[in-house]
Parts: sequence; C-alpha cells; structure tokens
Amino acid sequence: MRRLIIHPFVDGNSRSQRVFVDELARETDWAIDWRTVNPAALAAARTVAYLDQGEVLTDVLRPAVVEPERLLVIVVTEEPRPTMSTVGEHWRTMLEHVDQHPDQQHTWATQHHPEHAAEQARQAQARQHLEQQQQRIQQAWTQQIRSGSDGLGHSGPRL
Repeated sequence: MRRLIIHPFVDGNSRSQRVFVDELARETDWAIDWRTVNPAALAAARTVAYLDQGEVLTDVLRPAVVEPERLLVIVVTEEPRPTMSTVGEHWRTMLEHVDQHPDQQHTWATQHHPEHAAEQARQAQARQHLEQQQQRIQQAWTQQIRSGSDGLGHSGPRL
C-alpha cells in the first residue's frame, strides 16, 4: 500500500477510492473490512496522501486489512449495524429530509447529522484561512527570490 497515492477530488472520491482500494486488495488476496475504518481518519489520511506518499493512509487502512475468508465470516456472523436500513426506509428518510430542508445539500451525512452544515461551514472557513496563509507564504517567498535573498542573510543575483 505504500505505493498508493490518492489525489483528493471534490465529488465521489470516497466511493471511487474504496472501489480502487478494494480491487487492489483483492488482486493481492486481501480484503478491507471497511466497517472498522474510522471515516474521519480516512478522510484526513486521504487528504495528505499525496504529500506523505500514503504513509498515514497506510496506517489508517492496515488494521482493516483481513483475509477475504475472514471478512466473509465477519459479515455473515455479526449482527447488522444499527444504522443499516432497508432500501425503502433509506429512501423514505431521504425524501423526508428533502421535504424538511429544501434549501440544503442532500447527502447521507446531512440527513443523519443536522450539525453537518455547521461543520461544513467551519471546514470551509479553516480551508480559506489555510489558503490565505499559503498565499502569504508564497508571496513572501517570491519577494525573497526577486530581491536575491534566501531569507538566511545570503544574497544572490536579482531576478
């Protein structure tokens, strides 16, 4: 898994990655027990995977790697999770959510977590702050290069 680098896309990336990782595991005679993977940890690891060559992602997924036969036994013998619903129940819940919140984004997360919109706003604000910091650093770095300074007191030719 160390060679696995996944770039974070805005839409559908989680599902696409899950299919890709499942296929990769299957080709090497392993399986992933996704029920044991912490979604928040996976999202964070996925975000930095292209920076750290997938090391954190590997650490998050490694405990969930099982033999395919073991996963089948787990799935067949364990009780269903309480969040599991029938297709009809899920559909009804989605439609009720759309009726109750016509102005909101309609996702699985928003129908089960009313605070999801507030969390999205906090994350957007944090991303914006981070982007501003990155722009400031980039501007300062560019100024140093143009002035011929390396920021350590050494000077060189001006660009």
